[in-house]
Amino acid sequence: MGVESLLKWIVPDVTVVRIDESGKSDFIVLHDYRVGKGLQVNGSYVENETSDTLYRVVVSYAIPGEHFYNAYSITDTVMPWSFAKMKGNVAYSMRLIPPLMPPSNIKGTNYRTKRVFLVDASELNRFVSGYDMSRLGLKPNKYVKEIDERNAIPVKEDSWRLEIWRKFYTGS
Repeated sequence: MGVESLLKWIVPDVTVVRIDESGKSDFIVLHDYRVGKGLQVNGSYVENETSDTLYRVVVSYAIPGEHFYNAYSITDTVMPWSFAKMKGNVAYSMRLIPPLMPPSNIKGTNYRTKRVFLVDASELNRFVSGYDMSRLGLKPNKYVKEIDERNAIPVKEDSWRLEIWRKFYTGS
C-alpha cells in the first residue's frame, strides 16, 4: 500500500475527458508519464478530447445561517482537443456541481466544505446562475479571484453529498 501511494504521489495524474459511444462525457484518471509532454513530478494534467472548453472550478460551500453565498473560483481553462497542466488535481470530473454540501467538521467545529470540479461550460453556467439559491436561504453564487484549496480534495469520494442535491433540484 505504501509503495502504491508513493508512486501515485510521484507520477503525474492525467485526467482524460472524452465523449463515449452514447454521446455522454466520460473521464478516466491515469497515473502516467508521457514522454515529450513536459510533465512534472507530482503534477496534475488534463487531456481534453472533446469539442468543449473545460473549466477547473473550486467551490467553497456556504453554511446556511452563517454565510450568505457559495464562493467559486475558476483556476484553469482547458481548450478543446488539448493537453494542459492544471493548478492541482480535481475531486470530480464531468459531474453536477451541487448547489450546497453539508459543512465539514473538525472537533465539533463546522467549516465550509471545499471541492474541486472539472466541468464544461453548461455545467458551470448551471451552477453560476441556474439554481434558485433563495430556496436554500442564500444569495446567488459569487465569483472570487482565489480560494484556498487546502482540504478541498476528499480522501474518499463523497458521492452521497452530490446525490442529495441532485435529487433536491431535479426530483429524481
